[in-house]
Order: sequence, then structure tokens, then C-alpha cells
Amino acid sequence: MRIGVALAIALVTSKASAWRDPTYDVASLIWRADAVVEAERLSVRGSATRFRVVERFVGQTPEVLEVPTGFYTSEPFYAEPRPGTRTWLFLRHVDGEWRLVASGLRVVVEDRVYRPQIGDWLGLMPQAADPEGTDRIAPALSPGAFRSLVARRVSEVNALREALRTRDRNALVAALGPVRRDREYYDDALGQGLIEALLAQGDVPGVLEVIARRAGTRFGRLPSIGTLLQHAEGASPVHQRVAALRGIERGMPRCSTVELGRLIALVAAEEPALRVAALRALVRHRDDVLSARMNDALQDLLARLQPDEVQVAAVRAARAWDLRPTGLPASALFTERSGDTIRVEWSRRNEEGRPLMILTRNGVGVCARDVQRSYGAASHYDVSGVYVSTCAFPYAVEFWDNGRLLRRLSVRGPTR
Repeated sequence: MRIGVALAIALVTSKASAWRDPTYDVASLIWRADAVVEAERLSVRGSATRFRVVERFVGQTPEVLEVPTGFYTSEPFYAEPRPGTRTWLFLRHVDGEWRLVASGLRVVVEDRVYRPQIGDWLGLMPQAADPEGTDRIAPALSPGAFRSLVARRVSEVNALREALRTRDRNALVAALGPVRRDREYYDDALGQGLIEALLAQGDVPGVLEVIARRAGTRFGRLPSIGTLLQHAEGASPVHQRVAALRGIERGMPRCSTVELGRLIALVAAEEPALRVAALRALVRHRDDVLSARMNDALQDLLARLQPDEVQVAAVRAARAWDLRPTGLPASALFTERSGDTIRVEWSRRNEEGRPLMILTRNGVGVCARDVQRSYGAASHYDVSGVYVSTCAFPYAVEFWDNGRLLRRLSVRGPTR
């Protein structure tokens, strides 16, 4: 049975495990690794595994390696542990020993490639062509497809290293690829490494290009709030201005009262993407001294017809600030289909009741949580509170709030 369209519902609440292994995309694993190899599993001794190297993508290693694999040595990470299992290892050479980069193991099960996950879900998750697809919900790649993916990512990482060395921003942008509107679930070691290098070079526009074109959930060191605000307010390209606001949203320092006033002013920006980015940043940065100004900004915004995505962000910001401006809807819903993925964001202004998503097949309705049990679909809450579910074609998706049908989407089949 083919697993179909993915539903990503960004709910108001979030759920994060107390501890988890970092989950790096393939490019980040390559960035952190001293060696990347395809290998065959030979044997297990305690918490270490012996491998025979089949192909080297990065670095030089002995033909036979013994690697501490810890949790990854036994089920559920190997599914059916046995010699001969084909793996990919992303390795660092530390104190004369080859060690796995965190989450740096990929294993073949039934001719498909999987990655280990330790956190709020324990076991093997499908490895897709991240970051083009959300790898926990997309079908797992074949070994041949994953081998090609690794080779492409090695070329891209090498190109990024060369762009940093030569300080060539055009080459950097070309190697980074297209602007990504939303973050993915993974930890972005590559993005952070690039940002730190560019900050050392004094290249803030380059930093903004990385934020715009790398979609990971975590960036550590960033330019100051004041510097990011200057770029958000300036005449830079819109994607750089949005990236500056995303940096403010993710940045650790809190905005000063003056900086927060400037951020509130951006709620009235001309581009919807800037309005959304400013509102998302304001969810994290709150100062009760400016509650009246924030209320007026939201009220002015909602007095004009706004795209669905702006309304969702406005409801979320109003709730974060505990405000009820005139025109604030009880709930807001944004849906968008791209290829075989339906992305859904939903926000409500209070906790009364719970928004309901119902998937119907052949006239029978099932709750989203039941879909995973009934149809074997993947589901997960990640640290940002995004609920992900998949099911088979054809079906319809209905969105209800307090007994009121907000929207119904018919999904007949894949678009590609």
C-alpha cells in the first residue's frame, strides 16, 4: 500500500522529550564527519560493532573498523541484528578511535534505508531525501538512492567549504540551494557551522542567506538583535529580511523595549511573509509594557483582509501576549499543498475545546491518531509541536472547531 500525502498540523501546544539524540540531516552529518563510509556489518562484541568498509565517500579509514555503537548495537535499531547488514557510517576520529557522529548511522532493512532515533520515539525512522522531504513521513530511500544522495551532499558540502575559503557569496548561495520558507525538524550542524564562519568574516548578509536557505530547527550563535532588526527594516531582498526576523525568533537574547517596539512596527510590513515572520518573532518576545501598542498593531492588522497564514500568526501572537484585539477570530487555519504534502497550521485564541482534524475514507471518519493505527502510517510530535501523519489515497480531510466545519480538502491521489 502506498503511503500518500503528509499532513503536518502545527498545533498551539508542543511536546518534547526530556532527552534525545540530535537528529542531523545528511549534509550536517557530512559536515561534522572525518570519514563517511558504506560498510557491511561483521560482528558485535559488547557495545562495539565490527564493520568491513565497502566504499569511502569522505576520508580514509582501515578496511575493517571496530566502532562503539552503544544503543545502536541491538534492537530496535537493527530491526533483526545479523551479520551482513549494510550500513552507512558517519565517523569522527577521536583519541585514535573511530566514533559515530551523533545519529551518524544508517541501516538497510528490507532493501530500504532507515535512521535511528532516540527521544520521544525510539527506533528506526525512514531515511528520505532530507531536507527536500520531511524524512520521518516520506517513504524510505533504496540503498542505491541513498548512495546517490550521500554523493550529492558530499559535493555540496565541499562546494560550501570552498565558498567560505574564497569568501565568494555567489558561490555560497548557489551551493546552499533555494530559499526554504519553513523550518524542518532536524538539527542543523551545517547551518550553524556556516553561520559561525561567516560571522568571523563579518558577512551578515551571508548569514541571512544561510538562515533563509537552511531549514534546520536550531541555530546557536547569531548576529545581535539590533543588527538583525536593521536588516529586517532595511532595503535588503525580502527573503533576507524574513531571515533576519527568523533569527530574532530563534535568538537567545531577549529584545529590549526599544527593539521590541521596532519589531511590533513590522507587523504592518508590506509583504505578507514579513508580517508572518514578525508575528512569529513576537510570540517569543513579550513585554507587558508594550501590550497596548501590540494590541493596536494587531487591531490595525485585522481591520484589513489578511491571508490565512497571517491570520494564523496573528491569533498565535495575540494568545502569547494574552490580548483580544477587535477582529481577532476564535481560530485560524492555513492549508497549502505542495507535491504530495499538505501542510496545515492551526491556531486558536484559547484552550476551550480542541480543534479536530478528521480523515474520512469511503464515508467513514477516523481521528488523525487513529489513522496511524488503522493504516500503518507514521506519526510524531517534534520539539516544535508539529503533528505529522500520513494515510493512503483517496481520502478527505475535514477541519472542525467547536462543531463548526472550517474546511474540507479532497485528496484524490499523488501529484507526482
